[in-house]
Amino acid sequence: MKCRQALKLLYDFLDNQLDNKSVEEVKEHLSQCKHCFETYTFEEHLNQFIRTKCCHQEQEQLSAVDRLKQQVKHRIEQLEEEPEENPEETEGNSQRFFLFRRPVFAVGFFAIIAIISFALYIGNSNQTAWADDFIKNHDLAVRGENLLDITTHDPHMIDSCLSAKMSLPKGIFLREMGFQPNGGKVADDNERPCAQIVYSVQGHPISIFVMNLGDFTRPAGLQKLPGDEGTYYYKMGEHRLLLWNCSKYWYVATGDADDDLMLDFRSHFAN
Repeated sequence: MKCRQALKLLYDFLDNQLDNKSVEEVKEHLSQCKHCFETYTFEEHLNQFIRTKCCHQEQEQLSAVDRLKQQVKHRIEQLEEEPEENPEETEGNSQRFFLFRRPVFAVGFFAIIAIISFALYIGNSNQTAWADDFIKNHDLAVRGENLLDITTHDPHMIDSCLSAKMSLPKGIFLREMGFQPNGGKVADDNERPCAQIVYSVQGHPISIFVMNLGDFTRPAGLQKLPGDEGTYYYKMGEHRLLLWNCSKYWYVATGDADDDLMLDFRSHFAN
């Protein structure tokens, strides 16, 4: 197999899209050609970089990366149509990096990578804004910097106080969960009320936020809990967030407890 053919099959090789015979031929060529092996190593690292940056991103961001790969592949195909170098010159240049033999292409290639990486970073920052709000309100309430409307361990009193400001599902406070409520409040954000009840769960404070179904839109890209298609999971730093809806309400549980404790807390609420 010649270098041109190996490079043409490189993306399919990295994506496990080749048949067994072609895989073996590419592997054999890479084991013998240092120049192509360096190119393969770079592309493999690039794929890992892109996969990391694209984690939990929306489909349009993923398509941007696909377009980038298509542009690079198209450029490689154009280069393949150029006259092949003298074999002796190729052997002498085998230690020179594939892209850097063409400086203009290299600069343009990395400029595209930088632009997409920045766009993914900005997109990711915008996507986490919803989580920032819940985490901020949880932390402020736990530290006592955001006063609750009522501070008591009596769930009936919390229910009575908050229900005077917002219609709430009756089972949320009264269920025998073995968790101790510490208090709650109703915040009015742009005329969209949101109730917050703070619980103490085995020494860990966990807030559960309750919103009307039409007042909250589930962010895209969240992973579903295995075995529970209606509950979504998100982690940000030390905080974990669980999202689910029931009847007319959205619920968001927020806290720094571990996964098992958060899931146990979630299991006590009806779907």
